[in-house]
Amino acid sequence: MVEGKESAAFAMPFCAGTVTGVLLSDGPVSGLELPVISVSAALAAVCLSLSAILVSDPYSPASSPLRCCAAFFAGIFCAFSHSLSSGGDFGPGVITMTANESAAWLKNVIENFPFSNPDCNALASALVTGDRRMLSDSITESFRITGASHLLALSGMHLSIIYMVMAKPFSLLRRNLAMNLLRFAVIVFSTLFYTLMTGASPSTVRALIFIVMSEAAVLSGRKRKPVTALCTAFTIQCALSPWVIRSASFQLSYLAVCGIIFLYPKMTAWFPDDRGNGRIDRLMKKIWDSAALTISCQIFTGPLAWLLFDSAPPYFLIANLIAVPLTTLGIFATVILTVAELTGIFPGLAAVCTEFILNALISTVDIISGL
Repeated sequence: MVEGKESAAFAMPFCAGTVTGVLLSDGPVSGLELPVISVSAALAAVCLSLSAILVSDPYSPASSPLRCCAAFFAGIFCAFSHSLSSGGDFGPGVITMTANESAAWLKNVIENFPFSNPDCNALASALVTGDRRMLSDSITESFRITGASHLLALSGMHLSIIYMVMAKPFSLLRRNLAMNLLRFAVIVFSTLFYTLMTGASPSTVRALIFIVMSEAAVLSGRKRKPVTALCTAFTIQCALSPWVIRSASFQLSYLAVCGIIFLYPKMTAWFPDDRGNGRIDRLMKKIWDSAALTISCQIFTGPLAWLLFDSAPPYFLIANLIAVPLTTLGIFATVILTVAELTGIFPGLAAVCTEFILNALISTVDIISGL
Protein backbone atom coordinates (compact mmCIF):
# COMPACT_ATOMS: atom_id res chain seq x y z
CA MET A 1 0.00 0.00 0.00
CA VAL A 2 1.30 3.45 -0.88
CA GLU A 3 2.29 5.41 2.21
CA GLY A 4 -0.44 7.81 3.28
CA LYS A 5 -2.97 6.49 0.76
CA GLU A 6 -5.65 5.72 3.34
CA SER A 7 -5.17 8.99 5.24
CA ALA A 8 -5.22 10.96 1.98
CA ALA A 9 -8.41 9.15 0.92
CA PHE A 10 -10.07 10.62 4.02
CA ALA A 11 -8.33 14.02 4.18
CA MET A 12 -9.11 15.13 0.63
CA PRO A 13 -12.92 14.60 0.69
CA PHE A 14 -13.00 15.89 4.27
CA CYS A 15 -11.32 19.08 3.05
CA ALA A 16 -13.87 19.38 0.24
CA GLY A 17 -16.69 18.97 2.75
CA THR A 18 -15.14 21.57 5.08
CA VAL A 19 -14.83 24.09 2.25
CA THR A 20 -18.43 23.42 1.21
CA GLY A 21 -19.66 23.83 4.78
CA VAL A 22 -17.73 27.07 5.34
CA LEU A 23 -18.99 28.58 2.08
CA LEU A 24 -22.60 27.60 2.79
CA SER A 25 -22.65 28.70 6.44
CA ASP A 26 -20.97 31.97 5.49
CA GLY A 27 -23.41 32.59 2.65
CA PRO A 28 -26.83 31.32 1.67
CA VAL A 29 -27.49 29.03 4.66
CA SER A 30 -28.55 30.60 7.97
CA GLY A 31 -31.06 30.41 10.79
CA LEU A 32 -32.82 27.10 11.39
CA GLU A 33 -31.25 25.62 8.26
CA LEU A 34 -27.87 25.40 10.03
CA PRO A 35 -28.79 22.77 12.68
CA VAL A 36 -30.94 20.81 10.19
CA ILE A 37 -28.12 20.51 7.66
CA SER A 38 -25.58 19.83 10.42
CA VAL A 39 -27.59 16.91 11.82
CA SER A 40 -28.32 15.61 8.32
CA ALA A 41 -24.63 15.68 7.42
CA ALA A 42 -23.75 13.85 10.65
CA LEU A 43 -26.34 11.14 9.98
CA ALA A 44 -25.14 10.76 6.39
CA ALA A 45 -21.52 10.41 7.55
CA VAL A 46 -22.45 7.76 10.15
CA CYS A 47 -24.63 5.76 7.73
CA LEU A 48 -21.97 5.81 4.99
CA SER A 49 -19.28 4.82 7.48
CA LEU A 50 -21.34 1.88 8.71
CA SER A 51 -22.02 0.84 5.12
CA ALA A 52 -18.28 0.86 4.41
CA ILE A 53 -17.63 -1.24 7.53
CA LEU A 54 -20.29 -3.77 6.53
CA VAL A 55 -18.54 -4.39 3.22
CA SER A 56 -16.78 -7.76 3.37
CA ASP A 57 -13.40 -6.12 2.81
CA PRO A 58 -13.31 -2.55 4.20
CA TYR A 59 -10.26 -1.77 2.05
CA SER A 60 -11.73 -3.08 -1.18
CA PRO A 61 -12.37 -0.68 -4.08
CA ALA A 62 -16.10 -1.07 -3.48
CA SER A 63 -15.88 0.60 -0.08
CA SER A 64 -13.74 3.55 -1.22
CA PRO A 65 -16.63 5.70 -2.57
CA LEU A 66 -18.55 5.10 0.67
CA ARG A 67 -15.61 6.18 2.84
CA CYS A 68 -14.96 9.23 0.67
CA CYS A 69 -18.59 10.32 0.87
CA ALA A 70 -18.58 9.76 4.64
CA ALA A 71 -15.50 11.98 4.95
CA PHE A 72 -17.15 14.66 2.80
CA PHE A 73 -20.27 14.82 4.99
CA ALA A 74 -18.09 14.74 8.12
CA GLY A 75 -16.37 17.88 6.83
CA ILE A 76 -19.72 19.60 6.27
CA PHE A 77 -20.81 18.62 9.78
CA CYS A 78 -17.64 20.06 11.37
CA ALA A 79 -18.03 23.36 9.50
CA PHE A 80 -21.71 23.79 10.39
CA SER A 81 -21.20 22.69 14.01
CA HIS A 82 -18.43 25.25 14.44
CA SER A 83 -20.63 27.92 12.88
CA LEU A 84 -23.43 27.09 15.32
CA SER A 85 -21.17 27.02 18.38
CA SER A 86 -19.58 30.36 17.53
CA GLY A 87 -22.79 32.11 16.56
CA GLY A 88 -21.86 32.02 12.90
CA ASP A 89 -19.02 34.51 13.20
CA PHE A 90 -16.15 32.09 13.89
CA GLY A 91 -15.13 34.11 16.95
CA PRO A 92 -12.02 33.38 19.01
CA GLY A 93 -12.10 30.67 21.65
CA VAL A 94 -10.35 30.30 25.00
CA ILE A 95 -7.18 28.92 23.41
CA THR A 96 -7.01 31.81 20.95
CA MET A 97 -7.49 34.38 23.73
CA THR A 98 -4.80 32.75 25.87
CA ALA A 99 -2.45 32.65 22.89
CA ASN A 100 -3.02 36.34 22.16
CA GLU A 101 -2.31 37.33 25.76
CA SER A 102 0.87 35.24 25.83
CA ALA A 103 2.02 36.68 22.50
CA ALA A 104 1.50 40.23 23.77
CA TRP A 105 3.68 39.53 26.82
CA LEU A 106 6.49 38.05 24.70
CA LYS A 107 6.39 40.97 22.27
CA ASN A 108 6.74 43.41 25.17
CA VAL A 109 9.84 41.57 26.41
CA ILE A 110 11.48 41.61 22.96
CA GLU A 111 10.65 45.25 22.28
CA ASN A 112 12.58 46.22 25.42
CA PHE A 113 15.81 44.44 24.49
CA PRO A 114 18.82 46.80 24.99
CA PHE A 115 19.72 47.12 21.29
CA SER A 116 21.40 50.24 19.94
CA ASN A 117 19.57 49.79 16.63
CA PRO A 118 15.75 49.85 17.05
CA ASP A 119 15.40 47.95 13.76
CA CYS A 120 16.88 44.94 15.54
CA ASN A 121 14.10 44.99 18.14
CA ALA A 122 11.54 45.12 15.36
CA LEU A 123 13.21 42.31 13.41
CA ALA A 124 13.58 40.11 16.52
CA SER A 125 9.88 40.56 17.27
CA ALA A 126 8.96 39.67 13.68
CA LEU A 127 11.16 36.56 13.62
CA VAL A 128 9.99 35.14 16.94
CA THR A 129 6.40 36.33 17.23
CA GLY A 130 5.46 37.19 13.65
CA ASP A 131 4.51 40.77 14.58
CA ARG A 132 5.81 43.05 11.80
CA ARG A 133 4.18 46.30 12.91
CA MET A 134 7.42 47.78 14.27
CA LEU A 135 9.42 47.07 11.11
CA SER A 136 10.35 50.05 8.98
CA ASP A 137 8.97 50.27 5.47
CA SER A 138 12.47 49.96 3.99
CA ILE A 139 13.20 46.65 5.73
CA THR A 140 9.78 45.24 4.86
CA GLU A 141 10.26 46.23 1.23
CA SER A 142 13.76 44.70 1.10
CA PHE A 143 12.42 41.37 2.36
CA ARG A 144 9.56 41.54 -0.16
CA ILE A 145 11.83 42.28 -3.12
CA THR A 146 14.20 39.44 -2.27
CA GLY A 147 11.42 36.91 -1.76
CA ALA A 148 12.27 36.46 1.92
CA SER A 149 9.03 37.88 3.35
CA HIS A 150 8.06 34.44 4.62
CA LEU A 151 10.90 34.74 7.15
CA LEU A 152 9.10 37.65 8.78
CA ALA A 153 5.76 35.85 8.97
CA LEU A 154 5.75 33.33 11.80
CA SER A 155 5.51 29.92 10.19
CA GLY A 156 6.10 26.26 10.80
CA MET A 157 9.72 26.78 9.79
CA HIS A 158 10.39 28.76 12.96
CA LEU A 159 8.94 26.06 15.20
CA SER A 160 10.73 23.34 13.20
CA ILE A 161 14.06 25.08 13.79
CA ILE A 162 13.49 25.11 17.53
CA TYR A 163 12.38 21.48 17.41
CA MET A 164 15.49 20.32 15.58
CA VAL A 165 17.79 21.99 18.08
CA MET A 166 15.87 20.55 21.03
CA ALA A 167 15.89 17.05 19.54
CA LYS A 168 19.64 17.07 18.83
CA PRO A 169 20.84 16.62 22.47
CA PHE A 170 18.44 13.72 22.99
CA SER A 171 19.77 11.96 19.87
CA LEU A 172 23.22 11.88 21.46
CA LEU A 173 21.97 10.15 24.61
CA ARG A 174 21.25 6.48 25.11
CA ARG A 175 17.82 5.50 23.78
CA ASN A 176 15.54 3.70 26.22
CA LEU A 177 11.94 4.00 27.39
CA ALA A 178 12.69 6.48 30.18
CA MET A 179 14.74 8.71 27.87
CA ASN A 180 12.10 8.55 25.14
CA LEU A 181 9.41 9.54 27.64
CA LEU A 182 11.54 12.45 28.85
CA ARG A 183 12.20 13.51 25.25
CA PHE A 184 8.49 13.37 24.40
CA ALA A 185 7.47 15.40 27.46
CA VAL A 186 10.15 18.09 27.09
CA ILE A 187 9.77 18.59 23.34
CA VAL A 188 5.98 18.49 23.20
CA PHE A 189 5.56 20.80 26.20
CA SER A 190 8.17 23.27 24.94
CA THR A 191 6.81 23.44 21.39
CA LEU A 192 3.24 23.75 22.68
CA PHE A 193 4.35 26.57 24.98
CA TYR A 194 6.09 28.35 22.12
CA THR A 195 3.05 27.92 19.88
CA LEU A 196 0.82 29.58 22.49
CA MET A 197 3.37 32.29 23.26
CA THR A 198 3.59 33.30 19.61
CA GLY A 199 -0.14 33.46 18.92
CA ALA A 200 -0.85 29.96 17.60
CA SER A 201 -0.90 30.87 13.90
CA PRO A 202 -2.29 28.20 11.51
CA SER A 203 1.14 27.31 10.11
CA THR A 204 2.64 27.02 13.61
CA VAL A 205 -0.20 24.80 14.76
CA ARG A 206 0.41 22.62 11.70
CA ALA A 207 4.07 22.28 12.65
CA LEU A 208 3.07 21.49 16.25
CA ILE A 209 0.83 18.63 15.11
CA PHE A 210 3.67 17.31 12.94
CA ILE A 211 6.04 17.41 15.90
CA VAL A 212 3.62 15.65 18.25
CA MET A 213 3.01 12.90 15.68
CA SER A 214 6.75 12.56 15.01
CA GLU A 215 7.54 12.26 18.72
CA ALA A 216 4.68 9.80 19.21
CA ALA A 217 6.25 7.65 16.48
CA VAL A 218 9.62 7.82 18.25
CA LEU A 219 8.01 6.89 21.56
CA SER A 220 6.16 3.93 20.08
CA GLY A 221 9.10 2.78 17.96
CA ARG A 222 7.20 3.22 14.70
CA LYS A 223 8.46 4.63 11.42
CA ARG A 224 7.70 8.28 10.74
CA LYS A 225 5.38 8.73 7.75
CA PRO A 226 5.37 12.30 6.41
CA VAL A 227 2.36 11.87 4.11
CA THR A 228 0.27 10.38 6.92
CA ALA A 229 1.34 13.22 9.22
CA LEU A 230 0.44 15.77 6.54
CA CYS A 231 -3.06 14.38 5.99
CA THR A 232 -3.72 13.86 9.70
CA ALA A 233 -2.62 17.39 10.62
CA PHE A 234 -4.72 18.82 7.80
CA THR A 235 -7.80 16.91 8.96
CA ILE A 236 -7.33 17.86 12.62
CA GLN A 237 -6.95 21.58 11.88
CA CYS A 238 -9.97 21.63 9.58
CA ALA A 239 -12.04 19.73 12.15
CA LEU A 240 -11.13 21.99 15.07
CA SER A 241 -11.23 25.30 13.18
CA PRO A 242 -12.95 25.06 9.78
CA TRP A 243 -12.43 28.81 9.14
CA VAL A 244 -8.67 28.20 8.92
CA ILE A 245 -9.17 26.87 5.39
CA ARG A 246 -9.50 30.51 4.27
CA SER A 247 -6.18 31.57 5.81
CA ALA A 248 -3.32 32.35 3.40
CA SER A 249 -0.86 31.23 6.09
CA PHE A 250 -2.61 27.86 6.29
CA GLN A 251 -2.70 27.39 2.53
CA LEU A 252 0.92 28.40 1.90
CA SER A 253 2.14 26.32 4.84
CA TYR A 254 0.63 23.10 3.52
CA LEU A 255 1.74 23.81 -0.04
CA ALA A 256 5.31 24.29 1.21
CA VAL A 257 5.18 21.00 3.09
CA CYS A 258 3.86 19.26 -0.02
CA GLY A 259 6.87 20.58 -1.93
CA ILE A 260 9.22 19.28 0.77
CA ILE A 261 7.57 15.85 0.89
CA PHE A 262 6.97 15.17 -2.80
CA LEU A 263 9.57 17.20 -4.73
CA TYR A 264 12.52 17.84 -2.43
CA PRO A 265 13.65 14.16 -2.15
CA LYS A 266 13.70 13.85 -5.94
CA MET A 267 15.75 17.03 -6.33
CA THR A 268 18.31 16.04 -3.69
CA ALA A 269 18.81 12.74 -5.55
CA TRP A 270 20.11 14.71 -8.55
CA PHE A 271 23.30 15.29 -6.53
CA PRO A 272 24.06 11.81 -5.14
CA ASP A 273 25.73 11.44 -1.74
CA ASP A 274 28.39 9.10 -3.11
CA ARG A 275 29.58 11.53 -5.76
CA GLY A 276 32.71 12.30 -3.77
CA ASN A 277 34.10 12.31 -0.25
CA GLY A 278 36.14 15.51 -0.42
CA ARG A 279 35.29 18.69 1.46
CA ILE A 280 34.34 20.50 -1.74
CA ASP A 281 31.92 17.72 -2.70
CA ARG A 282 30.34 17.72 0.77
CA LEU A 283 30.03 21.51 0.71
CA MET A 284 28.46 21.47 -2.75
CA LYS A 285 26.04 18.77 -1.61
CA LYS A 286 24.91 20.91 1.33
CA ILE A 287 24.51 23.96 -0.89
CA TRP A 288 22.49 21.96 -3.41
CA ASP A 289 20.27 20.48 -0.69
CA SER A 290 19.54 23.98 0.63
CA ALA A 291 18.81 25.23 -2.88
CA ALA A 292 16.59 22.22 -3.59
CA LEU A 293 14.61 22.88 -0.42
CA THR A 294 14.03 26.51 -1.40
CA ILE A 295 13.14 25.65 -5.00
CA SER A 296 10.75 22.83 -4.07
CA CYS A 297 8.86 25.12 -1.68
CA GLN A 298 8.80 27.97 -4.20
CA ILE A 299 7.43 25.77 -6.98
CA PHE A 300 4.47 24.75 -4.83
CA THR A 301 3.80 28.10 -3.12
CA GLY A 302 4.84 30.48 -5.91
CA PRO A 303 1.60 30.39 -7.98
CA LEU A 304 -0.61 31.02 -4.95
CA ALA A 305 1.73 33.73 -3.60
CA TRP A 306 1.65 35.46 -6.98
CA LEU A 307 -2.15 35.20 -7.06
CA LEU A 308 -2.56 36.56 -3.53
CA PHE A 309 0.24 39.14 -3.36
CA ASP A 310 1.10 39.75 -7.03
CA SER A 311 4.75 39.01 -6.26
CA ALA A 312 7.35 36.93 -8.12
CA PRO A 313 10.81 37.86 -6.71
CA PRO A 314 13.74 37.05 -9.03
CA TYR A 315 16.33 36.71 -6.26
CA PHE A 316 14.47 34.31 -3.98
CA LEU A 317 17.09 31.57 -4.36
CA ILE A 318 20.20 33.52 -3.41
CA ALA A 319 18.29 35.44 -0.74
CA ASN A 320 17.03 32.30 0.97
CA LEU A 321 20.38 30.51 0.74
CA ILE A 322 21.93 33.29 2.81
CA ALA A 323 19.00 34.63 4.81
CA VAL A 324 17.63 31.32 6.10
CA PRO A 325 20.83 30.37 8.02
CA LEU A 326 21.03 33.91 9.43
CA THR A 327 17.35 33.73 10.37
CA THR A 328 17.96 30.43 12.14
CA LEU A 329 20.79 31.99 14.14
CA GLY A 330 18.68 35.07 14.81
CA ILE A 331 15.77 33.04 16.19
CA PHE A 332 17.98 31.06 18.55
CA ALA A 333 19.91 34.13 19.63
CA THR A 334 16.64 35.92 20.39
CA VAL A 335 15.32 32.98 22.42
CA ILE A 336 18.60 32.79 24.37
CA LEU A 337 18.52 36.56 24.97
CA THR A 338 14.93 36.31 26.24
CA VAL A 339 15.99 33.66 28.76
CA ALA A 340 19.07 35.71 29.69
CA GLU A 341 16.95 38.83 30.30
CA LEU A 342 14.47 36.92 32.47
CA THR A 343 17.14 35.08 34.48
CA GLY A 344 19.82 37.77 34.54
CA ILE A 345 22.49 35.40 33.17
CA PHE A 346 24.89 37.36 30.90
CA PRO A 347 22.15 39.49 29.29
CA GLY A 348 24.70 42.04 28.00
CA LEU A 349 26.78 39.49 26.09
CA ALA A 350 23.65 37.82 24.70
CA ALA A 351 22.33 41.20 23.54
CA VAL A 352 25.57 42.06 21.70
CA CYS A 353 25.70 38.71 19.88
CA THR A 354 22.00 38.83 18.97
CA GLU A 355 22.21 42.38 17.63
CA PHE A 356 25.24 41.46 15.51
CA ILE A 357 23.34 38.58 13.87
CA LEU A 358 20.21 40.66 13.27
CA ASN A 359 22.24 43.51 11.75
CA ALA A 360 23.95 41.01 9.46
CA LEU A 361 20.55 39.73 8.29
CA ILE A 362 19.28 43.27 7.64
CA SER A 363 22.43 44.18 5.68
CA THR A 364 22.31 40.98 3.63
CA VAL A 365 18.70 41.41 2.56
CA ASP A 366 19.30 45.11 1.84
CA ILE A 367 22.27 44.33 -0.43
CA ILE A 368 20.42 41.63 -2.37
CA SER A 369 17.35 43.82 -2.83
CA GLY A 370 19.55 46.44 -4.46
CA LEU A 371 20.89 44.10 -7.17
